[in-house]
Amino acid sequence: MSTPVIRPILSSDLPRILEIQAACYPPELLEDHPTFQAKLSFAPDCNWIIEVTGIAQGYLFCHPWQGETPPALNRGEQPWPNSADRFYLHDLAIHPDGRGQKLSTLLAQHACDWAQQQGFTMAMLVAVGGADSFWRKLGFSDHPRQDTSLSQYGQAVLMQKLL
Repeated sequence: MSTPVIRPILSSDLPRILEIQAACYPPELLEDHPTFQAKLSFAPDCNWIIEVTGIAQGYLFCHPWQGETPPALNRGEQPWPNSADRFYLHDLAIHPDGRGQKLSTLLAQHACDWAQQQGFTMAMLVAVGGADSFWRKLGFSDHPRQDTSLSQYGQAVLMQKLL
């Protein structure tokens, strides 16, 4: 098995990212190209793709965030915060062809390590579709306040982790 490579996401990766996303999420949770491009523009240093034998098998979009209310889904034009008090892991997906290789764990750990090196002390995310069990294995716990804005994410759990 080839060693996975994690690298920053480039705009040229977005078509493959849209393919991976479509293979992983139901239609109501899909985000569009402009939203992904806006995330890249807002936080270009903390979005990563993972490749195996040169083929992108997964991605993780992250960004600084302010407050306990999660960002809106599929809203590239949303107001990005001027300051941040936490690191937000927004979207992690692994193509079905890449599953079983612990790629999601590698990406999540890479992101949390990066955030800690940048001085963040809290990470936050919304786990969808039963993914909260995966995140608990990585040290995340349910946030004490489950925000009403989570309904846009379907079955979802707001989670956090001290870094």
